[in-house]
Amino acid sequence: MPADEAHSSTQRQRLLEQFADQFRVILVRTAEDRERVYSLRHDVFLRELNYALPGSHDANQEHDDFDDQALHCLVEHRASGLAAGCVRLVFPPPDRPDHLPVIDATRHVFSSRELHPQQHQGRDVAEISRLAISRLFRAQAADEDIQLAQFPPEERRAFPLIVTGLFLSAHALAGLTSRRHLYALMEPPLARLLTLSGFRFQSASDTIQYCGVRRAYYIDNDLAERERNPLLDPLYYRLRDSLSRQLPAAAEPSHGPGGLWYRSFDCLS
Repeated sequence: MPADEAHSSTQRQRLLEQFADQFRVILVRTAEDRERVYSLRHDVFLRELNYALPGSHDANQEHDDFDDQALHCLVEHRASGLAAGCVRLVFPPPDRPDHLPVIDATRHVFSSRELHPQQHQGRDVAEISRLAISRLFRAQAADEDIQLAQFPPEERRAFPLIVTGLFLSAHALAGLTSRRHLYALMEPPLARLLTLSGFRFQSASDTIQYCGVRRAYYIDNDLAERERNPLLDPLYYRLRDSLSRQLPAAAEPSHGPGGLWYRSFDCLS
């Protein structure tokens, strides 16, 4: 490996370690943490980005019926206790593998029959969605007075890794819950960016206008496990170990009603 490439790899590994030291990933189990997730989503999706999303938007919280059939991860800044980011893993009912937000959004333009959730058992399927990062912790907020006053420059260097932690957490949680077939509704540039880290999502639909230009994507989580960039392995295993310790105490979601470097994209549906 050339010296400059080795130096860059070492720097990235240090940033990944710094992220793990500065942030914790919480598998949401309490009503209080669930409200923190909903409030963060409201702030990002509704107040900041002004997305028109289905579901309930009461009391400054954003949530929908799929939240009742999902496990939620919350990334918390250790020093301040602030919610930095969140993501959910949605599980369809065992007998309805296509009961997912991504299918609701793309049903008439889902163009790949072989990648459709109906080709799998519902117990093997999940969707990564509602990934959100607080404005305080995003790169474009770096010049805001509130952030400059609250976080020292050396600490802000790890903030771009929040999206890495969220994707790796969803990836690990899918493995821990034996969900091999994963779906997401993403902007195409994000799918291309994820390929650089070994996450080779396959396009499964035509583009749609859903809070921007998006497509449905599919990935085999077992294949992703083998193809993941080795640079991410130490952080991945640290996150997976943390989530595995939290998972036994997490309630199962009901099925009734009720180099990943930061870019300004999101996994939304």
